[in-house]
Amino acid sequence: MIESAKSENDFSLEASIPDGAVSLESILCTQELHRRPLRPPDHGKENRALVALVSALADSPRTILQTLAEKVVEVLQADSAGLSLLTKDEKRFYWAAIAGAWQPHIGGGTPRDFGPCGHVLDRNIPMLFTHWERRYPYLRLATPLAEEGLLVPFYVNGKAAGTIWAIAHNDRRKFDTEDLRLLESLGRFASAAYQALASIDDLKFQIAEREKAETALRELTDGLETQVRVRTEELEQRNKQLAEARTRLAEEKLYLERSETYLAEAQRLSHTGSFGWRPATGEIVWSEETYRIAGYDPGIKPTIDFVFQGIHPEDTRFVQETLDSAVRDGADLDFEHRFLMPDGSVKHVHVVAHALRDAKGNLEYVGAAIDITEQYQARAALEKAFTEIKKSEDQLRIIIDTIPTLAWCTLPDGSAEFINQRWLDYMGLSAEEARDWGWRVAIHDEDSTELVETWRAAVATGEPFEAEARLRRTDGEYRWFLFRAVPLRDELGNIIQWYGTNTDIEDRKQAEEIRTAQARQAGVRVDVIAALSKPAHSGEILRGSAEAIVRHLDAAFARIWTLNKEKTAGQCRDVHASRWSTQPHPGWETKDWRGCSREETPFDQ
Repeated sequence: MIESAKSENDFSLEASIPDGAVSLESILCTQELHRRPLRPPDHGKENRALVALVSALADSPRTILQTLAEKVVEVLQADSAGLSLLTKDEKRFYWAAIAGAWQPHIGGGTPRDFGPCGHVLDRNIPMLFTHWERRYPYLRLATPLAEEGLLVPFYVNGKAAGTIWAIAHNDRRKFDTEDLRLLESLGRFASAAYQALASIDDLKFQIAEREKAETALRELTDGLETQVRVRTEELEQRNKQLAEARTRLAEEKLYLERSETYLAEAQRLSHTGSFGWRPATGEIVWSEETYRIAGYDPGIKPTIDFVFQGIHPEDTRFVQETLDSAVRDGADLDFEHRFLMPDGSVKHVHVVAHALRDAKGNLEYVGAAIDITEQYQARAALEKAFTEIKKSEDQLRIIIDTIPTLAWCTLPDGSAEFINQRWLDYMGLSAEEARDWGWRVAIHDEDSTELVETWRAAVATGEPFEAEARLRRTDGEYRWFLFRAVPLRDELGNIIQWYGTNTDIEDRKQAEEIRTAQARQAGVRVDVIAALSKPAHSGEILRGSAEAIVRHLDAAFARIWTLNKEKTAGQCRDVHASRWSTQPHPGWETKDWRGCSREETPFDQ
């Protein structure tokens, strides 16, 4: 192929290589491809792109690389795409074709030994880069900057030829394994197309050489009759040149046969056969791949009746009406039908063809037949799987909504994603009101802050969560609940969801409070009885009783006043106990009640 000259879009690459560039691994994210959600394949778009590429290779070979770049943008929904080809000296890549936002940079390039394309060829694997300008500063000149760049290598006859790449210029587009499959498929086509173009260039060069030799031969033989005697030796030399020209012609024929072989291989790889049809004469021409798709021996001459023998009986009428309508209107063809194979299997085929007129105005069709059986089966299997998954999800949701407990699940950040119907009914909230952090309105004000802080701490550490809080029922009553949650992790240990339940523990709480009160009362009785059993002064007995009250009832201060039997003035006694000391807490009345009448004691206040 003709190597592109260094254009004004080429950057000062070698001078831009810094000493402190970031590591290659820091800009690689190839492993992310397998962790990202897989978008469903669009086999129709893929097949149309392959047909367009086959047509471009046949009709306008010089545009095939640009057409390939445009189809990569279309099929992968990329922002930019292109092909990087090695120069003859293999010291740099030049951008032979670019589509999308980077199209103004066509003709530019990068060095072989320091750039994304070079790493892809060195490792011979697809690679996904992010913000490669951090390692290769010269790519900062290629604007808009690349958020992600997906590259695959392609080889010709086992020799590295270049890479095919797709770029996303913002984070709204993330490549996945479906994009990788499509880019590798188009990369195989790029290899065949590159070889075909190289063969065409070589063939044109050989033809030009042959024409030059023939012209020289004619010039030398014009005066042969008059110079035959004196130029016999020259004539022998010319005969030798003619023999060499014939040898070159044979080689050109061989190159042409190789090109046809490459085209046949490209059809085999893409399961795309070509055909021609003249409705007026019934003449039909099939490629080898078309015979294989239809399941017929290549030695059989195809006719329209012959073709209809293999079409599925349920599709015969549809195909006949489609062909009749297209021939009547001189319109292009684009439809799908089934072949019923001799072994009873069914093959799905997509037919596309362009309507042309010859010099006499007669209608003829040139098109392709694409075997889409695998895509059809894959789509059917995928639809079945989606149906089963949806059915399982519906069944699981019904089970969760009907179980006799309050259940919920959250996103990794702790915000509620699903709350079952029983909890929603209990709180009197709708699903939208309870989503994210809306459920907090049902938590008691005294418990809300501590509960949320405990929950956020569990989310941060990934540890199982357990806490108690009061939850408001739809009638306004608060009851104690036990909150529990555990994380669900993927194969790498990353939390992808939290699952939790709320259990009503109100009865248990009340029972615990009753047991606590009973235990305190029992402790007071035991200590008071112990104090009464000691041979001590009555003041010590009363002080021991006050201390028991402080200790078991968790009181701050206890005080006991006593009167004499006759309840006369001057016979009051004050005994107290405090959590802090043997003296009353500051602020308590410290008056000595001895000598006071009953009416002056706190008993009557």
